[in-house]
Amino acid sequence: MMKLTPWTWKLLNSSFKVESPVTVDVALTSHYRLTGNHLTHFRSCKDILLISPESKSGEYTIFPDTRKPISVFCEFLSKNHGYTYLKDYSESRFNLSSICSTTDEIKVVHLRTSGKRYGTILEELKRYQSNFSLSLQINENKGFNTPKNAPFLGKYIYVGFLPRSIAARRNIQGYRAGSKDWEFNNFDANPNSYIAFFYNNSQLQTHSYHKTDSYNKYMRRWIDVSKEYSLPIPAEYFRFFEMHMGGCGGYVVPNYGTLSILLVPYLDLGSM
Repeated sequence: MMKLTPWTWKLLNSSFKVESPVTVDVALTSHYRLTGNHLTHFRSCKDILLISPESKSGEYTIFPDTRKPISVFCEFLSKNHGYTYLKDYSESRFNLSSICSTTDEIKVVHLRTSGKRYGTILEELKRYQSNFSLSLQINENKGFNTPKNAPFLGKYIYVGFLPRSIAARRNIQGYRAGSKDWEFNNFDANPNSYIAFFYNNSQLQTHSYHKTDSYNKYMRRWIDVSKEYSLPIPAEYFRFFEMHMGGCGGYVVPNYGTLSILLVPYLDLGSM
């Protein structure tokens, strides 16, 4: 890599002042954008694509609502649609809305024991979509049940389907995957309706709930309808997870059945 000279950087809000003369290192295009005489951080995958429409899917560094860098994999499907995959993040929370333009859906890419990867779009059940969208939270689960592995594995990204106020009813619940609703009757009103992705993959100590008879065909429907995924996302993006649906729906973690670990995805680019 060329040494970046000559540059003088001065912190100016979310950008850096660039003094003349300017020599641009091409390697910086995955971190910054040059606007006038300011070198500005990319704040999201959407930001990257807006500034550089020819950008290719791959690894980038973004600075969401903090000045701390976050490694992501940007999947650019078209000029106005794509996804952001988080590799890791600092202990300080940031606002997911800064990298996510909609919560109507997420994409989950899972890694099977065969080494092949498969992707699935997850949504709210169609019957609930007019009143609810997915809840995306970091290290929190406001309005939803807490993941059982939170005390063991630490920080996580939380995807909530139905809030506790709705999930605590004896009604039809579930999720939508592969453009099809997968439903169950929550007869015991156990208000679990989420999938959580943990950044601790050691699995040295996890909750023992998965040892109960809670894994069933329903809990793998979203896996069954998934399609093979070809982008070369590095293995370190894949995470330990738990998915819990009611009491009657079921509970599942990796290495249980045919799965290995899952990737944490986030829809980033909406219509522009």
